[in-house]
Amino acid sequence: MMLRTVFKIQSKSERKLVLEFDQKYWKKVKAGQTFKYRVDGDTKEYEGVITKIYPHVNGENRKLNAEVQAKDFIVGLFGDGYIHVPSKE
Repeated sequence: MMLRTVFKIQSKSERKLVLEFDQKYWKKVKAGQTFKYRVDGDTKEYEGVITKIYPHVNGENRKLNAEVQAKDFIVGLFGDGYIHVPSKE
């Protein structure tokens, strides 16, 4: 029997952004930090909070992944942004 995807379940508005960042920042990036970003094709700047850091480095590109909750985006969009890391006092 050949298995294939028949349908996918997703929320109408709730989304999860998956970020990639360089492994050299693994000690600085934490859940709860602010992520400011833009989505390709949209001039508005959005802001979210990192909710999860994946505990695994991709061996091919040496990147870590993190998640930010978002709303009302089409699945599959790309963009870029920056993570606000508080400076040490």
